[in-house]
Amino acid sequence: VFVVNRERSMLSVCGARRAASTLALGHVDNILVMGKSGAGKQPRIDVLVDHFHLAQLSTGNIFREYLGVFDKLKYQGDLSVFYDQRKGDFHDDTTLKRRLATSVELDKVPDVTAALLGLKAKYYVNEGKYVPDTITNSLFEAAYPRTTVAASSLTARSCGSTTTMSGAPWAGASIRSASASST
Repeated sequence: VFVVNRERSMLSVCGARRAASTLALGHVDNILVMGKSGAGKQPRIDVLVDHFHLAQLSTGNIFREYLGVFDKLKYQGDLSVFYDQRKGDFHDDTTLKRRLATSVELDKVPDVTAALLGLKAKYYVNEGKYVPDTITNSLFEAAYPRTTVAASSLTARSCGSTTTMSGAPWAGASIRSASASST
């Protein structure tokens, strides 16, 4: 468990109890909980969220959400057709939409952008590779509120003021949970 204070210095604390006592002092902006899958991160996070009425931002939950959006398309083809091996990156989104539309009813998808992000993450997951930071960050930014009004619901449940990270407002004293496989 890592606690980040208002001066942006990071303090490593062992366990949720010590994090909770540090948080009670009111000098904490964020708590980062990291570990391998199955290490018991979520039970510790649940205690902190419940006790301090914090907002939880979980990369694992975000990954599952976007992978689920893509999986609902029931695409059965080879995902490598969306990846440009020469360029070492995905084709542009217009090309991805056009190619995907030949196999699924893309016009019935409520959020095509979410489906494309899910496709990109799924490609790496299926390859047994880490999802690159650029895609992970895009997933996080797409899942997170980008306006002060949208962030106010998180701020109201958290302990801090609204700050800006990558141009997106986010609530202070939030909790992020990251599995080792998604960092």
